[in-house]
Amino acid sequence: MPGQQPQKESVWIGTAAEQPAFPSLAEDVQAEVAVIGGGIVGITTALLLAEEGADVVLLESGRLARGVTGHTTAKVTSQHGLIYARLRSRFGADGARLYGEANEAALRWIAERVERNGIECDFRRQPNYVYMREGSDRGQLERETEAAREAGLPASLVEESPLPYPVEAAVRFDDQAEFHPRRYLLALVERLRALGCRVYENSRAVGVDGGAPHSVRTADGTVTAERVVVATHYPFLDRTLAFARVHPERSYAIACRIGG
Repeated sequence: MPGQQPQKESVWIGTAAEQPAFPSLAEDVQAEVAVIGGGIVGITTALLLAEEGADVVLLESGRLARGVTGHTTAKVTSQHGLIYARLRSRFGADGARLYGEANEAALRWIAERVERNGIECDFRRQPNYVYMREGSDRGQLERETEAAREAGLPASLVEESPLPYPVEAAVRFDDQAEFHPRRYLLALVERLRALGCRVYENSRAVGVDGGAPHSVRTADGTVTAERVVVATHYPFLDRTLAFARVHPERSYAIACRIGG
């Protein structure tokens, strides 16, 4: 309708069940491990630790899985642009292979977790493509395919893609996947609750003091922990001078119906 505002809510947030609410940290607590960040990395890390019997506190500055993870492309793939030729050039064939093996292991872990726990998150295997428009120099794609195959990945150079327009060529990775990230993560959160992990939302960590043990400071309470995992999108601690090298990026997707 004329003048109607576009829907700005993430499709993953808009189509998942209402998530359980967790309290804010309002007192000082102790734990074996404090995990900072309630996205896919933080939730997964906290769950793995809790399953091994660790006493874990998970801190999230907003709501769980509503940040970068709640606005993801929702693909689970070892293919991230044209990366393997670059990795091979910079770190050698072994470095590219190590990166590929780590990503394939993560993909398998997610697939096995979905099946083992019976998680309803629309997980399905799909091929993934990185393509160039018709008329582009396909040499980059040829080098990428060679490097990826050398790294042991399911890569092939193809002339066609599922896109509705011609491409010069594409690097196809078989047996990759897609899923509903929030339905998946909310199932992991339920498992966390069952294991007794303490979760605090709307509890922004503002600093981590070293020592034995460490102290994670928030506005209204402190977590004292033997180990601290920083799983935030941006590594907010300045110990590695990350602020001088890291910059935010954003990409966009449009979902719409086209007549005909």
